[in-house]
Amino acid sequence: MSLEIIRLDGPTFDAAIPDLAVILADAVAGGASVGFLLPFSPDDAATWWQSIERDVVRGDVLVIVARIERRVVGTAQLRLAPLPNARHRAEVAKVLVHRSARRRGIATALMHEIERLALSQGRTLLVLDTIAGSAVRRSPRRKAAPDGDLLSPPPWDRAAHAKVSAPRLDIEPLGVAKRDGEGWRTTWRIANAEPDAVRVVGAVAPHSQFRGEVSVDREIRGKSSTQLSLVVRTDGVAGGEIENAFVILVVQHGVDRWRILARLRVPLDADARPRPRVEAVTAQRVGFSGEL
Repeated sequence: MSLEIIRLDGPTFDAAIPDLAVILADAVAGGASVGFLLPFSPDDAATWWQSIERDVVRGDVLVIVARIERRVVGTAQLRLAPLPNARHRAEVAKVLVHRSARRRGIATALMHEIERLALSQGRTLLVLDTIAGSAVRRSPRRKAAPDGDLLSPPPWDRAAHAKVSAPRLDIEPLGVAKRDGEGWRTTWRIANAEPDAVRVVGAVAPHSQFRGEVSVDREIRGKSSTQLSLVVRTDGVAGGEIENAFVILVVQHGVDRWRILARLRVPLDADARPRPRVEAVTAQRVGFSGEL
């Protein structure tokens, strides 16, 4: 099985509407609670998909599809919260896998890509509605996506998994930011307060006025620290201040993956140079298993 996950833009979304309509109509026929009642035909489904095309073109709704040998077998959406005080939020919606293609890990792949997209958009809080009493809620040993596409059981013992504590990392800026092209190169000290090693696998600053991203693959041994360089672009006036910015680390800790969120206040000096200060550091487990 060759599985491909792609994001649809305006033209590709329009071309995919017939396939998306089949997926949605199949979900409704299978009893999924996705907002529609029978009778519900593929034509009805196509009309609904057409109704959100403007949102997709504007980038307010991000739509991805899963394809096997160029056949669309699943889809998911990320709906970005539009309000100024909710730019860290997004809703995961319409996670659908055709009944003929379920139990192959397709929903897992869709969710992983949704998480990656959310992080790239600076969305650190995701909302996913499920139904009380459904397979999602009933089965404590299995993750599940909505609409009955149960994901594979995790390859570790749940009792041991529940005992895993959040990694304790301290993050602080070092020195003074230096010009680097159109951005500023900032340096960060990351200290691991735990006795066990952790691995940093990504770093991003998602705020629209303090934005940057760097690929990382670095182990931090227990009770030790490392330094990380991150080039950020700022959008602010000299003497001003950027509030509620973040530096977010993605960290592998045992069998779990975590986000370490450092909330920042970023004064800009007379040269508009950022001088970030960490106000709080929190940890958030990555995943949609209901344990976040």
